[in-house]
Amino acid sequence: MPSEARLLQCYDCTSEDHLGCKDPFNATDSLQVCDRQHDACLKVVATNTKIGNDGTRHEDARVITRQCASIPTGGFAKQNDCYKTEASNGGYVEQCFCGSDECNGTRENKYSLGMLLVCVVVAAMLLSRRF
Repeated sequence: MPSEARLLQCYDCTSEDHLGCKDPFNATDSLQVCDRQHDACLKVVATNTKIGNDGTRHEDARVITRQCASIPTGGFAKQNDCYKTEASNGGYVEQCFCGSDECNGTRENKYSLGMLLVCVVVAAMLLSRRF
């Protein structure tokens, strides 16, 4: 009998109901075992923006949601990536998908630092060949 796949564990909270869900994140009791249909953890940051009398934009409210998710089909979303779209209220919605336990508890997508390090190493190697 084949062994069952291990289920993903993600944080599940919203900053509207749980102050610890904001950044910096304060994990308390919000860790949840995801259902089988969920293949990712998700962190969503949504903002509202107000336009001041002088025409400048000011962030009015920021809501952070963390939960189990399924990566949408259709090709726009991938695991370990973030997507930012402008909202109709002038703010934005940023969605970050990741695929390891507790990965939606970090302030930023934890794979971004690794990618930055790879880019720096490759750039250093290319520059060293030029000189």
